[in-house]
Amino acid sequence: MIVNFTLYQTNVSWSSKIHQLNDDVLMRHVQVKGQMASRDVGFSYCEASQTGEILSADERIIGQFSVVAEF
Repeated sequence: MIVNFTLYQTNVSWSSKIHQLNDDVLMRHVQVKGQMASRDVGFSYCEASQTGEILSADERIIGQFSVVAEF
């Protein structure tokens, strides 16, 4: 699957191919590609829309991601 990420504060967007969708995988991509040193990041995800939000430690939306099935 392909995950498209966007971080609002730094205006950075990228896509990554991943094999498993979980918080640890998302965290690694946000930290490395998004250049975020903090581990105080959370995620929410809606399976119906295949989109999610990247949240700060105080639950503010700091970005978004979407999942695209790869055929």
